[in-house]
Amino acid sequence: FLTTVRTVYTINGALNFADYVWIVMDVGIGIIMVYTMTQSLPTKTLADYRPTATLLGPRTISGILFPCLTALLAMFVAEALLWSKPWYIQLDPIFDIHVRPQDWNLRGDNYDSPIGVIGLLLCLSNTAYINTYGGRFRRNILRNWKINIVYLVFLFGLGFALLSPPNPWNCIIRVNCDTPESLAAGHVPVVGAFSTGGIGGCFLGPQLILWQYEMDKAGYDTGYLIGRTSACHHPSTLMMSHPWPVPKFHNSDARDQTIATQPNFAGRSLSSISATSC
Repeated sequence: FLTTVRTVYTINGALNFADYVWIVMDVGIGIIMVYTMTQSLPTKTLADYRPTATLLGPRTISGILFPCLTALLAMFVAEALLWSKPWYIQLDPIFDIHVRPQDWNLRGDNYDSPIGVIGLLLCLSNTAYINTYGGRFRRNILRNWKINIVYLVFLFGLGFALLSPPNPWNCIIRVNCDTPESLAAGHVPVVGAFSTGGIGGCFLGPQLILWQYEMDKAGYDTGYLIGRTSACHHPSTLMMSHPWPVPKFHNSDARDQTIATQPNFAGRSLSSISATSC
C-alpha cells in the first residue's frame, strides 16, 4: 500500500510527504504500535482449528488485501472529489515553482498530499489494530489497553488534523497548513530537532505558481525557495514592480494564453486562482 501511494503521487506531480509523516510511520506505527500488538494474551482454551502458518494462505492474503484495497478505493474517491472542485490547482513542485529535488520534504505543500497522509496513516493504524483481534486464539482486544490507547491517539490526531483550522501542529505533517502557522511550527519544542528542514519554513503551495511565473519573467535564475529570514515575503524588487498581493498580467491576451497552457487554469479567471488557499 505504501509503495502504491508513493508511486501514484510521484507520477501525479513529483509529490511527497513531510518528513514527520515518515517518522510517525516508522516510529509511531512500526515500533510503538507493533509493540502494543504483541501485548494481547492468548485465550485460556485452545480453538478447534489451527492458526494459519502460511505466508500465502487465503486468510493471510485476505487480511492484507482487504484493508489495502479499501484504503486505495477511499483515497481515489477522495482525490476524484478534490479534482472536481473549481478551486483545485494541481502543483508539480519541481516544475512549477522550481523546488530542488533534494528538498523532498518541501514537496508536501499542495492539495493532494494531505489526502495521502490521512489515508496512509489511517490505513496502517487500522490494519495494525485489526490484526490484533487474533480470532479465537487471543483474548478480546479490549483487554489490551496499550493498543487501544495508541489507536485512539492516532484516530484523535488524524481527526484533529483533518477538521481543525491551520495551526502549528497541523503544519508538522503539512495538513491544513498555511505560511503563518508553518513559521509558528518552528517554535514547537523538540519537534524541529528531528526535522530535515521542513519544520518552521515557508509554505510552498500552488498559489506560488503565478509568482514563480513573474520571477522567471523578471530574470531570476533560482527557484521560489523563499526563506524564513524574509518572513516568506516575495523578493523586494519584484514587490516594487508588483505591489498587489497576486501579480497581474499587463497584457490580457498574453495572460489568457499563459493560463490556457496550464491544464488546471484553463477556463478560469485569475481572481479565482489567487483567492485559493491551502
